[in-house]
Amino acid sequence: MTDISSVLLLFAPYFLIFVLILSFISAYFFSKRTVKPLLRMNDVANKMARLDFSENLPVNSTDEIGQLSQHLNEMAQELEGTLIDLQRVNVQLEAEIAKERAQEETRKQFITAVSHELKSPIASVMGQLEAMIHRVGPYSDRDTYLKRSYETMEQMSALVQDMLEISRVDSADFETSKTTFDLSTFITDCLQQEQWHPEAANRRMVNRITPDIHIHANQKLVEKAISNVIHNAFQYSQNDDTIAITLTTTTDGWHFSIYNDTPKIPDEELAKLFDAFYRLEKSGNKTTGGSGIGLFITATFLEKSKLAYAFENQDHGVLFRIWESKSTKSTH
Repeated sequence: MTDISSVLLLFAPYFLIFVLILSFISAYFFSKRTVKPLLRMNDVANKMARLDFSENLPVNSTDEIGQLSQHLNEMAQELEGTLIDLQRVNVQLEAEIAKERAQEETRKQFITAVSHELKSPIASVMGQLEAMIHRVGPYSDRDTYLKRSYETMEQMSALVQDMLEISRVDSADFETSKTTFDLSTFITDCLQQEQWHPEAANRRMVNRITPDIHIHANQKLVEKAISNVIHNAFQYSQNDDTIAITLTTTTDGWHFSIYNDTPKIPDEELAKLFDAFYRLEKSGNKTTGGSGIGLFITATFLEKSKLAYAFENQDHGVLFRIWESKSTKSTH
């Protein structure tokens, strides 16, 4: 026993060194297999916390560490997909907010313009009526000035009706119910009504209306928009001027255009023609320059109907086009 004890004591340092070396080797392999993957998981998790999902963890085993790596990879993919969806929704939301702000600004400008348009004729009629009441100067001829006042009130009534129609169509709960109707017949009837007017009798008409073209759309909006365009063509042309109307079918639907002889419109003015109360005729005369709301109504109704439209200068006049296509977009 004494000899064995001596031998053990003699070899004890060597055993201790062997155990330490074995421990270091075991610790190295353990850290390489366990601790190093955990450290890498920590790095990837930190990147994920900074919304960086560019790195994936390698899955080299089926044990708990391998399963944890797989779960982290799946979580990163889910988070990345969710983040992309959130960014897409955020872009859409920003676009909607910008659109809403633009619409609100347009409404404010529209209300301001309406107030200005109504203020002048109201003041004019009130002045005429007051002068007639007191029989001031020429206003003692009541029959003449009552007729003028009535005509002014008619214009105001038509303007108010147009504004109410725009307000109704532009409301959020407005539904564009569609029906199938004969567009060819409507345009033909509309042209006949315009030609019956004495001032339009000498227009040179070019009729290229294809018969029996039936379309599926909101009939009231489309007819109002087209009738406005046709009326403008007659109003802003003179005797012996040419008015050419075309209605045809296309591969995507249908195409309507109306051309009339008139001086070219400056390019910088074309984009403003669809603004409310904008007039090329700067004097403010409603007889020669209109109310400036017709094309605004036309654009509003066409956009609600999801129809494309364009106003273009031609060699000797202007051309207004309306068409239906699979990717409808206005080009005014």
